[in-house]
Amino acid sequence: MSLTAILFVLLAVGAIATGITTITRRNPVTAAMFLVLHFVMLSGLYLTLQAQLLAALQILVYAGAIMVLVLFVIMLLNLGKEEQLTEKLNTRSIVSIAFAAVMILQLGSVFLAQPTTYTQMS
Repeated sequence: MSLTAILFVLLAVGAIATGITTITRRNPVTAAMFLVLHFVMLSGLYLTLQAQLLAALQILVYAGAIMVLVLFVIMLLNLGKEEQLTEKLNTRSIVSIAFAAVMILQLGSVFLAQPTTYTQMS
């Protein structure tokens, strides 16, 4: 395995880890910082694929300009107490969970179904 392939795998695992960490953080500023790290990982992936322009644009546009705007909005929100922001389980949540479960079951049955031996008659 070449050095480029090893670096690609490491950056891909890092990108997945920082992406998951971004969406699981409770503090929005911490999540934004992990998002910046995710953009850096993606930029490294582009470099391993010999796409230097995309890597530079990823850093300049996303990690630079967009993240400044995201942090600016987070600071303007002034969230305060997080206890008041938690959502309680209500009828809408229960219905949406039920629909999601039905959809997952349907998709699972489609992907796990055995093909039939019938041929199409024209």
